[in-house]
Amino acid sequence: MSFFINYDSEDILQQATESSLRYARGEPISALDGVLIAIKDEIDCKPYPTTGGTKWLHKHRPCTDDACCVKCLRLCGAILVGKTNMHELGAGTSGINPHYGATRNPYDPNKISGGSSSGSAAVVAAGLCPVALGVDGGGTTYLYLIN
Repeated sequence: MSFFINYDSEDILQQATESSLRYARGEPISALDGVLIAIKDEIDCKPYPTTGGTKWLHKHRPCTDDACCVKCLRLCGAILVGKTNMHELGAGTSGINPHYGATRNPYDPNKISGGSSSGSAAVVAAGLCPVALGVDGGGTTYLYLIN
Protein backbone atom coordinates (compact mmCIF):
# COMPACT_ATOMS: atom_id res chain seq x y z
CA MET A 1 0.00 0.00 0.00
CA SER A 2 3.09 2.27 0.36
CA PHE A 3 1.72 4.28 3.30
CA PHE A 4 5.06 4.75 5.06
CA ILE A 5 8.47 5.74 3.74
CA ASN A 6 10.23 5.20 7.05
CA TYR A 7 9.43 3.83 10.51
CA ASP A 8 11.37 2.25 13.38
CA SER A 9 9.53 -0.48 15.30
CA GLU A 10 11.93 -0.32 18.26
CA ASP A 11 11.52 3.46 18.60
CA ILE A 12 7.73 3.14 18.43
CA LEU A 13 7.77 0.42 21.10
CA GLN A 14 10.00 2.57 23.34
CA GLN A 15 7.63 5.54 23.04
CA ALA A 16 4.63 3.30 23.75
CA THR A 17 6.34 1.78 26.80
CA GLU A 18 7.13 5.23 28.21
CA SER A 19 3.54 6.34 27.67
CA SER A 20 2.16 3.17 29.30
CA LEU A 21 4.37 3.72 32.35
CA ARG A 22 3.11 7.30 32.69
CA TYR A 23 -0.49 6.07 32.59
CA ALA A 24 0.29 3.28 35.09
CA ARG A 25 1.59 5.94 37.51
CA GLY A 26 -1.53 8.02 36.86
CA GLU A 27 0.60 10.76 35.30
CA PRO A 28 -0.24 11.10 31.61
CA ILE A 29 1.29 14.24 30.14
CA SER A 30 -1.76 15.34 28.14
CA ALA A 31 -4.77 14.08 26.20
CA LEU A 32 -2.35 13.23 23.37
CA ASP A 33 -0.17 10.98 25.55
CA GLY A 34 -0.03 7.60 23.81
CA VAL A 35 -1.87 8.72 20.67
CA LEU A 36 -0.31 7.35 17.48
CA ILE A 37 0.59 10.13 15.05
CA ALA A 38 2.20 9.77 11.62
CA ILE A 39 4.29 12.56 10.07
CA LYS A 40 4.42 13.56 6.39
CA ASP A 41 7.91 13.01 5.02
CA GLU A 42 8.55 16.70 4.37
CA ILE A 43 8.32 17.51 8.11
CA ASP A 44 11.47 16.99 10.19
CA CYS A 45 11.05 14.24 12.80
CA LYS A 46 14.09 12.62 14.35
CA PRO A 47 15.38 9.91 14.07
CA TYR A 48 14.02 9.70 10.52
CA PRO A 49 15.58 11.32 7.46
CA THR A 50 13.43 13.93 5.74
CA THR A 51 13.45 12.86 2.10
CA GLY A 52 10.55 14.89 0.75
CA GLY A 53 9.67 11.75 -1.16
CA THR A 54 13.04 11.77 -2.95
CA LYS A 55 16.11 9.55 -2.76
CA TRP A 56 18.50 12.52 -2.40
CA LEU A 57 17.09 15.43 -0.34
CA HIS A 58 18.14 14.07 3.06
CA LYS A 59 21.75 13.88 1.84
CA HIS A 60 21.79 17.63 1.13
CA ARG A 61 19.62 18.73 4.06
CA PRO A 62 19.92 16.24 6.90
CA CYS A 63 17.30 16.18 9.65
CA THR A 64 19.11 17.47 12.73
CA ASP A 65 16.12 18.45 14.87
CA ASP A 66 12.36 18.04 15.10
CA ALA A 67 10.11 20.58 13.41
CA CYS A 68 8.31 22.84 15.90
CA CYS A 69 5.00 20.98 15.50
CA VAL A 70 6.76 17.65 16.12
CA LYS A 71 8.48 19.04 19.24
CA CYS A 72 5.08 20.05 20.59
CA LEU A 73 3.63 16.60 19.91
CA ARG A 74 6.57 14.94 21.69
CA LEU A 75 6.10 17.24 24.70
CA CYS A 76 2.48 16.07 24.81
CA GLY A 77 3.54 12.41 24.84
CA ALA A 78 2.30 11.52 21.36
CA ILE A 79 3.77 8.37 19.83
CA LEU A 80 5.35 9.36 16.52
CA VAL A 81 5.14 6.29 14.32
CA GLY A 82 7.11 7.29 11.23
CA LYS A 83 7.22 9.26 8.00
CA THR A 84 4.43 8.88 5.46
CA ASN A 85 4.66 8.64 1.70
CA MET A 86 4.02 11.73 -0.38
CA HIS A 87 4.10 13.03 -3.92
CA GLU A 88 7.79 13.71 -4.66
CA LEU A 89 8.71 17.13 -3.18
CA GLY A 90 4.99 17.75 -2.67
CA ALA A 91 4.91 18.96 -6.27
CA GLY A 92 1.84 17.15 -7.49
CA THR A 93 -1.60 15.88 -6.63
CA SER A 94 -1.53 12.21 -7.61
CA GLY A 95 0.15 10.63 -4.58
CA ILE A 96 2.21 8.51 -6.96
CA ASN A 97 5.85 8.46 -5.90
CA PRO A 98 8.43 7.04 -8.35
CA HIS A 99 10.76 5.98 -5.51
CA TYR A 100 8.41 4.67 -2.81
CA GLY A 101 5.39 3.62 -4.83
CA ALA A 102 1.85 4.85 -5.23
CA THR A 103 -0.08 5.36 -2.00
CA ARG A 104 -3.09 3.12 -2.47
CA ASN A 105 -6.57 3.91 -1.24
CA PRO A 106 -7.16 1.60 1.76
CA TYR A 107 -10.80 1.09 0.71
CA ASP A 108 -9.98 0.25 -2.91
CA PRO A 109 -6.35 -0.74 -3.60
CA ASN A 110 -7.00 -0.32 -7.34
CA LYS A 111 -7.18 3.42 -6.71
CA ILE A 112 -4.66 5.88 -5.30
CA SER A 113 -5.12 8.02 -2.23
CA GLY A 114 -4.27 11.25 -4.07
CA GLY A 115 -2.87 14.56 -2.88
CA SER A 116 0.70 15.36 -1.92
CA SER A 117 -0.07 14.22 1.66
CA SER A 118 -1.42 10.91 0.37
CA GLY A 119 0.40 8.75 2.92
CA SER A 120 -0.88 10.80 5.86
CA ALA A 121 -4.45 10.62 4.56
CA ALA A 122 -4.21 6.89 3.88
CA VAL A 123 -2.89 5.90 7.34
CA VAL A 124 -5.80 7.71 8.99
CA ALA A 125 -8.35 6.29 6.54
CA ALA A 126 -6.95 2.79 7.09
CA GLY A 127 -7.27 3.19 10.87
CA LEU A 128 -3.53 2.76 11.47
CA CYS A 129 -3.34 6.13 13.26
CA PRO A 130 -6.11 8.43 14.44
CA VAL A 131 -3.97 11.47 13.52
CA ALA A 132 -1.36 12.30 10.88
CA LEU A 133 0.36 15.53 9.96
CA GLY A 134 0.11 16.65 6.35
CA VAL A 135 0.88 19.87 4.52
CA ASP A 136 -1.39 21.72 2.11
CA GLY A 137 0.68 23.88 -0.22
CA GLY A 138 -1.54 23.77 -3.29
CA GLY A 139 -5.04 23.05 -2.06
CA THR A 140 -4.99 19.26 -2.48
CA THR A 141 -6.09 18.59 1.09
CA TYR A 142 -9.14 20.75 0.49
CA LEU A 143 -9.82 19.20 -2.91
CA TYR A 144 -9.92 15.68 -1.55
CA LEU A 145 -12.03 16.66 1.44
CA ILE A 146 -14.82 18.01 -0.75
CA ASN A 147 -14.83 15.26 -3.40
